[in-house]
Amino acid sequence: MNRLSRSNHLLLQAIRICKFATTVRPADKSRFACSYGPAAQPNGRNKLSLTRRILAIFCALTVASILGLPGTANAKAPAGDAAITAAWDCPVGDICIWSGDNGTGSRCNWANADNDWRSGSIACSWSATSPVKSMWNRGTSSSYTVVALYHGADYSNLWGCLGQNGGNWTGIGVYLRSHRWASSCN
Repeated sequence: MNRLSRSNHLLLQAIRICKFATTVRPADKSRFACSYGPAAQPNGRNKLSLTRRILAIFCALTVASILGLPGTANAKAPAGDAAITAAWDCPVGDICIWSGDNGTGSRCNWANADNDWRSGSIACSWSATSPVKSMWNRGTSSSYTVVALYHGADYSNLWGCLGQNGGNWTGIGVYLRSHRWASSCN
């Protein structure tokens, strides 16, 4: 089942739960007669009402989370400035950086080198005011082995390199401004 059909299936299930949670049927009153009316509990609330409230809250949260999924089976999260994604969500072939630890917060990602994250091919405006706290190199090219990361624009002041095809770091807290794929860290 692809991501689209899975999200549609989950949405339909959540709608069914919502419909059940918000519909009171006469049969419910007779089936749960012992829990209806002011005498059912000292505070005047009944168990079915509380159950339906819990289901309604669950329903709202479920629908909200399902609607947050991308609308296509192979959707690629938006690249560049402040893409909010699930933790460690990074397209294959890209270098991804996050404003939070463990691949959380705002994300910027690139499939190619960028000599200036603030005004280059893909702008990452938060990188000017917030440090990079986590990163993942999902590059797959056989021509390169690392992504070289730099403090300055135009590949100046090398900070370090991140291994290709799965290398990731968290808890970094460093200001970076440019990167390029390389065969070694020089």
